[in-house]
Amino acid sequence: MAINSSKIDLLVVDEKSNFLDSLEKLLFFLTQTEEGKEKMSWKWAIVALYEALYGAMILALQGGNFKRVIELCRTCKKTRSGKLISFEDAFKWIQEENKLPRRTGVKKFVPSEKQKEAILCISQDFRNNFVHFVPQTWFIDIKKFPETFKSCLGIIRFCLFESGSIPLLESEKKPYGDLLVKIDTCLNKKMKAPRLAARTEK
Repeated sequence: MAINSSKIDLLVVDEKSNFLDSLEKLLFFLTQTEEGKEKMSWKWAIVALYEALYGAMILALQGGNFKRVIELCRTCKKTRSGKLISFEDAFKWIQEENKLPRRTGVKKFVPSEKQKEAILCISQDFRNNFVHFVPQTWFIDIKKFPETFKSCLGIIRFCLFESGSIPLLESEKKPYGDLLVKIDTCLNKKMKAPRLAARTEK
């Protein structure tokens, strides 16, 4: 049955627009934290950063062909049928040449120790605990978030512009690049802190 698009209001989302929206939300929530205001916005900035990281890694793995990432999912024994590979597997696979598209110029990601620590911090220590929040009182030192975010931003930047895996149109490069510059500028303003710590009272 044909759909009369003039009579419905559709939200159309694909992997690129979903990723772009995550970057935009990351910038939005970071700006909400400026000058110590809206500290709870750090929670949403973490969620948005996680989604942007996940989206960038999936884009790198699929290499412009969504069927490729579906086939990769089928080869992963830990992934249930019809489900996407995990965040952790996506990070692992962008470091493996045999998981990336096989074409000239494609490079695997080689993370620094800081980036390994940062991605674990964002995904396991904070995003997962926010999304699956256990009743508790959680005290979080936010001072080192900017440095942690910047380390993760380097992973996104690599996937987009250095991996050679994501075929971007010229019209797409500018909005991605502009957002990354704005996010980086916002984080640079916040970079002061020596330590990241969290404790809970249950």
